[in-house]
Amino acid sequence: MKDERKRPGRFLPDAGYVSWREIDGQVILLNKKERVFYELNHTGTAFWNAMLAHEYLDKIVAALAEDFASAGQDVLRCDAEEFFGHLLKSKFIRRVL
Repeated sequence: MKDERKRPGRFLPDAGYVSWREIDGQVILLNKKERVFYELNHTGTAFWNAMLAHEYLDKIVAALAEDFASAGQDVLRCDAEEFFGHLLKSKFIRRVL
């Protein structure tokens, strides 16, 4: 079975159940169905905002590379796959092919 984080497609918030706000530079996510919330740190907020702007993993990583140049694209891709995989598993986002 192919790793869900590495499948092609767009990452989108699960708009039916998830709401979010950015407060003082940090995104707060609320999944109303699962009754779970996350407060993202600076890096998580950057990943979330890049997802909203670009949706596709390659474009997200390219956008993040501008702000996190010292990390390198391979590290950013690995971190993005882990971050979005966690959000997929927690049902904050979905993948649309």
